[in-house]
Amino acid sequence: MKMLTQFLIVLLFFAVLAPVYGGGKGIRFEETAWSAIKAKAIQENKPIFFDAYASWCGPCKWLAANVFTDDKVAAFFNEKFINVHFDMEKGEGLELAKLYGVRVYPTLLFLTPQGEMMHRAAGSMPVENFLELAKTALNPEKNLAGMMKKFNAGNTTSQFAYEYFSSLSNLYVDYKTDLDAYTSKLTKNDFCSKDNWNILRDYLQDAESATFTRLMAEKDKLAQTLSKDTIDKKIASIYIDQLMKSVRMRKFSQKTYDSLRAEYVKAGYVKDSDLETTTDFIVAEKTKNWAVWTKTAAKIVATCKEPGELNRLAWTVFEKIDDKDAVLQAIEWSKKSIDITENSGLIDTYANLLFKSGNKAEAINQEKRAIARAKLEGTPIEEMEETLKQFQK
Repeated sequence: MKMLTQFLIVLLFFAVLAPVYGGGKGIRFEETAWSAIKAKAIQENKPIFFDAYASWCGPCKWLAANVFTDDKVAAFFNEKFINVHFDMEKGEGLELAKLYGVRVYPTLLFLTPQGEMMHRAAGSMPVENFLELAKTALNPEKNLAGMMKKFNAGNTTSQFAYEYFSSLSNLYVDYKTDLDAYTSKLTKNDFCSKDNWNILRDYLQDAESATFTRLMAEKDKLAQTLSKDTIDKKIASIYIDQLMKSVRMRKFSQKTYDSLRAEYVKAGYVKDSDLETTTDFIVAEKTKNWAVWTKTAAKIVATCKEPGELNRLAWTVFEKIDDKDAVLQAIEWSKKSIDITENSGLIDTYANLLFKSGNKAEAINQEKRAIARAKLEGTPIEEMEETLKQFQK
């Protein structure tokens, strides 16, 4: 009897897990090599749906549990597609992530049987939106491959071009080459038109692109159509974006950053004060220059009304900075976040900072307060209870 009970428990365990990982109810995902997936898709003449996920990704898990298991979704996808999912940080997923330019999770790819791109999207979404996405992917007039075909044919209006670059941007597809190709065919008057300015305003981000070089050459004529201040602000935003890219490089180079920064400030479109609380601030954290970081953070806090950002800054001090004055400052930042909106996470940060400052008694009081608040919110309290035990030792 005991063995039968254990067997039933095991069956129940796998029955619960099956929908989340693709077995049983829901989309049927093929669990085999990529080459075999394509071979099967070619044999059955079906396109491929490819769920590109990461094991730690919350939205990926939500999709798997709440959307992939839906009866309507399962019926549609199992009929229309060969379905596959790969962890993009393991095994074949590593190379497939490079092949398909997967940079965010989840990325949802719709491919021809041969593995060529038809359509793509990123992020989680409810059932109806997911079904609509799949229908768009199957429609050559609306999917990404169809839009690319129209664009590459060269008969693009400014309205279509705007929609095209908007789609590529939303789908996390690099469009720098296409934007350069589009603007290279424009006459001077067309380049400076209001319709094409909308494209430049919303989608030109690369200071090293041919389109940006042309913008700099045509900025005076553009200013006649718009205003000098409008053009200058756009140029400044592109310079700041370029500096952000430099900062976020996996192998950050202080020399490269300093060189670009000096060049952009000298050009006159950005000021030292513009960069102090943006890219310089990120560099200070990246290089662990905590004295500069703390000084700049205090300036940001002075005008900040976003509790999440205040909490992030305060928690950074708790995790990374031992200077007593910095900790005392962070306590004030944390109090400010709670004054704006009270929740258990913010109070927990406050309690941890109090403990770090040496105020053990008040830290215990505030952690108890955080736990009480979490119970009202329905928020898990296990970690907070463990923190309280540490405070009480």
